[in-house]
Amino acid sequence: MITKVLVSGILTILYSVSMFGWGRMFEMVIGVRLPWPLTLIHGLAVLLALGGVLNLVGIAYAGTLDAIVVLGLGLAVLLPWLALKSSAIDVKSLMPSAQELRAWAIPALFIITVFAFIDTTQVPPSAFNFHDDFEKYLTFPVRMLATGTLQAGPFSALGGQTLGGQAFLQGFVLAHWPLGTVNAVDALFALTMCLLLATSTMWKVGMPAWLLPIAPILVVVINPQYVNISALYTGAALYMALLVIPWSVRGHSPSLPAASVGIIYAGMVAIKTTFLLPVVIHFLLASLVIAWSTRRLWSTIVWCAQVGATSLLFIAPWLGVNFSVWRGLWSASAPLGDVTESTVVAVPAAQDLNLFSLDPIFYGFGASQAHYTGAILVIVICTLFILALFRYSKAYDSGSSVPWLFVSGTVLIFNFLAFNIVLNGYIGRELALRYICPIIIAGLPAIIAATFFALSRYNGNIYRTKILKRITIVMVLGIVGAFLPSTAARVQQAVRFGNTLSFSAKASRPAYLNYNRYVFSPSAVAAVKSLQIQVPEGEPLLAWMSFPFHLDFARNPVFDVQPGGLSTPWMDFPLSQNPEATSNYLRLKEIKYVAWQYSGFAVRSEASLSSAQSWAGNPRFLQDTHDLQRTLQFNQALVELIKISEVIIDNGAIVLFRIPE
Repeated sequence: MITKVLVSGILTILYSVSMFGWGRMFEMVIGVRLPWPLTLIHGLAVLLALGGVLNLVGIAYAGTLDAIVVLGLGLAVLLPWLALKSSAIDVKSLMPSAQELRAWAIPALFIITVFAFIDTTQVPPSAFNFHDDFEKYLTFPVRMLATGTLQAGPFSALGGQTLGGQAFLQGFVLAHWPLGTVNAVDALFALTMCLLLATSTMWKVGMPAWLLPIAPILVVVINPQYVNISALYTGAALYMALLVIPWSVRGHSPSLPAASVGIIYAGMVAIKTTFLLPVVIHFLLASLVIAWSTRRLWSTIVWCAQVGATSLLFIAPWLGVNFSVWRGLWSASAPLGDVTESTVVAVPAAQDLNLFSLDPIFYGFGASQAHYTGAILVIVICTLFILALFRYSKAYDSGSSVPWLFVSGTVLIFNFLAFNIVLNGYIGRELALRYICPIIIAGLPAIIAATFFALSRYNGNIYRTKILKRITIVMVLGIVGAFLPSTAARVQQAVRFGNTLSFSAKASRPAYLNYNRYVFSPSAVAAVKSLQIQVPEGEPLLAWMSFPFHLDFARNPVFDVQPGGLSTPWMDFPLSQNPEATSNYLRLKEIKYVAWQYSGFAVRSEASLSSAQSWAGNPRFLQDTHDLQRTLQFNQALVELIKISEVIIDNGAIVLFRIPE
């Protein structure tokens, strides 16, 4: 166990140094200098930008990813050496002081403990999400490493739920280590970045040494509602950087460099499209602060244009990767057709949202909506503290950090309102709350740091300052205490069952754990390979299977089917159950062979898909209900298609058939 943790630690340091090299190069280009945790975040954003280019060109292979790591390591050595040689920096300024080392001792020990715990209990985890991960997220990086690109065709969720950025990062792990270790990217590496950034930020703003451990504790204790290997802490790390950069730029007045903002915006949207809304909210509020601070309309317009241009520059390759499927929005080659009444799943209306409900949420490990609302209330109060300090202290002016500190709170408040109130009626309250979790995880440490920063700059009544500090500390301890029971439940599940999946009742069942073991077993691999060998090499294959990531994507062009892909606005597959229309559509895609898994542990039965009383039919999960409706229609279309096709293999679980010419 100790050896495993040491190896993981060395690898984490290795990749971190490489990211630091890329981040430092970017900062030199844009002319800023940031604390090293923020330089790491810039490096992460640079890697995501490179990932879009590599996938667009089609060269995102393991060797290319290794070259990126090596180049980053070279930059991490070369750039500081050049700076030292030119006397641009003082060596002593790079060394931490004895006071800083003492202050970091306990937080560092906590971070190392968290790292070791996750590495030993959850890398690899005993269980993945048998739908999201096996059908979708594991397939993305496997495909990329085999073909050089993430482009997957119109049936994939790629282009809708994600542009592929997180899968690109996961490729660095899968290039050399087993499939099961893929969650290390977010659950281990990205979480560690969040812990380091939160601790560094609070130390820089004058957090007392005895209270500094609260920074990483805040990040860990908030239940992230972990349900799959998509971006969670990765998005939190990027967003936290956005919130703290304005008062972290060395040698500059408080500002938000446009290029820095643009590349982080692009990175967030690339890893998960649900981060588009937080990006837009941040951009709007940041623009208002720029306008207020400069009092110049033209300067504001220039800043907005620079942010827009850099965001577009860095996200453009990812848009290019997904453009081929988005063309379905205006494609007239195969209209959806009429949907019969029997195939429509009843979609209930959204229920009223009770922000202070104490009822345990589905993914909460005992936590409730009130827990997260409480965290937002702390953010509201801290924001009011900052506003009051700004209002009553003469030391502040338009060029101070306070407007940016205020933005750190208001951004989070608007995000909470947008997700939990505006989007509640579209995706359901449980999903809306889960999507806001990375923003809360990023924002709570940031706003606490912002509050202490504002208090440190306040030149008014000292007694008032002490009172506000104590109130802030009490509120933080209250949030930690409120989330401790759910944290204990997550730790217990990790120790007992080897995972922290938030659908804990299912994730701890022996049948579920046994299925996960089977999926990664040689027999599961052999079953998939034996089926694929029946398809001539080079022939396109439509695969609707429970674990398609065992397919050889280099041997055959594979169109894997995912419920999230079936429900995208650009999906133009004919769902009318007309076998001729289905056959014509597939032939237009040059698809002759179809592999459909209609039976098995993870297969959604027609009864469960049809039932509006299933968990996904609950109004808390409206988007899932829509996905299942499309899945049912697609399955029924395949049933009719088989009737006019040539069945090659039917082993009682998977059928492989060839559609008629």
